[in-house]
Amino acid sequence: MIAAASDAGRVTISPGQVVFDADDWDVAQDVAISAVDTVVDDGDVTVTVTHTVISDDERFGGSDGDGRTAAPVDVLVVNDDVAGISAVVEAGSPLSTDENGATVVLDVVLTAPPAAGDVVLVTVTSTDETEATVNAADSFLCVGAALVRVMGV
Repeated sequence: MIAAASDAGRVTISPGQVVFDADDWDVAQDVAISAVDTVVDDGDVTVTVTHTVISDDERFGGSDGDGRTAAPVDVLVVNDDVAGISAVVEAGSPLSTDENGATVVLDVVLTAPPAAGDVVLVTVTSTDETEATVNAADSFLCVGAALVRVMGV
């Protein structure tokens, strides 16, 4: 028996086939179905696993695989990716700024990649430009990670 998924990019099947003979025909064989981490926040998906039977014994399908089949199995693939933005103080950067121009550096990263062909525009501002300014050209396109410098005034 050969197992296949309706969306091979979402799951792996191992082993891809199992073999039964007259000695072990009544012993269950495990087939593991595992999710593929797509790193994309695209929601949960149901994947259908189908089975093809190929046998020298015509009662089970014959050598062309057009015989008996096991019922398809629907498997829910739960997506663990969440699209978002994270901004944290860069390692080694001071945690505060001062009026002499000390700089705090923030690492800004996306927690999941944008959809193909899309970009994410991040606008960084200070709530009080008289006390701290942001040096990131105010807005920047983010396709992974960026640095933002916050300076005291």
